Amino acid sequence: MVIEIEESNIKPTQILGKFLTTAFSEHFMNDKLLGRNGLIPLSDCSFLQIAYTGNLSKRSQKPNQLLLLRDRIKSKLPLPPMANYGLVMVPDWKTAGRQVMEVLQRLLEHSSKSSDK
Repeated sequence: MVIEIEESNIKPTQILGKFLTTAFSEHFMNDKLLGRNGLIPLSDCSFLQIAYTGNLSKRSQKPNQLLLLRDRIKSKLPLPPMANYGLVMVPDWKTAGRQVMEVLQRLLEHSSKSSDK
C-alpha cells in the first residue's frame, strides 16, 4: 500500500505525477525501514491519495476534476504493479480519519479478493 498526502498542490499534474511515478517503479526505497539502500519490491500494490480540499472555495470545480481523474486512473488498472487506486478528498483534517479508513478498507478488501484468484 502506497499512501500519498497532497496538502497544498492538488493540480492534475501533481495527482497523476505521483501515481504514475509509482506505477512505473519496480521498487520502493526506504532507508529508515531497511537501512541503507533498502529496496522494497512493488507488486500488486494499492495506491491511496489523500487530497486536502479545505482551502478551496465552495464554488471550486477542483473536487469534480479530482473525481474525474480518479475514475480515469481506475479505468486504466491494473497497471502493474498498481492493482488498485483510491482517492479521498479531505475538507477538514479533524474529520479525515473516518473517510480515509473507509477507502482503505475498500482497497484492502479489493486487494484480498484479487490475491485469492
